[in-house]
Amino acid sequence: MQTDVLIVGAGPTGLALACQLIRYGVDFLIVDKNETTTPHSKAIGVQARTLEIYEQIGIAGDLIAAGAPAQSARMFAGGRERGRIEFGELGKGMSPYPYVLFVEQGLHERILY
Repeated sequence: MQTDVLIVGAGPTGLALACQLIRYGVDFLIVDKNETTTPHSKAIGVQARTLEIYEQIGIAGDLIAAGAPAQSARMFAGGRERGRIEFGELGKGMSPYPYVLFVEQGLHERILY
């Protein structure tokens, strides 16, 4: 078997890459150890640039409808809160999506499929 690109992992990153490769006519193969989407979130924050690319392929609205803009994030180490980030107006004036979007990974994957 020959292909131009091998994508290892069919999570949000691998599937988003596949969407871009389709747009440019690049031959690819995706391999993943799992047979279906995951019920667990390992990547719940979707950045503005990803949403901008999703808009180009017509799925940004679906993902935005499924998620919620993040207001803040707390960081933990050793079972204790070590810090907090307030997102506020992060990216305002720089993107039509000036926020980090929280969305469950399995749902994100299903939208990409």
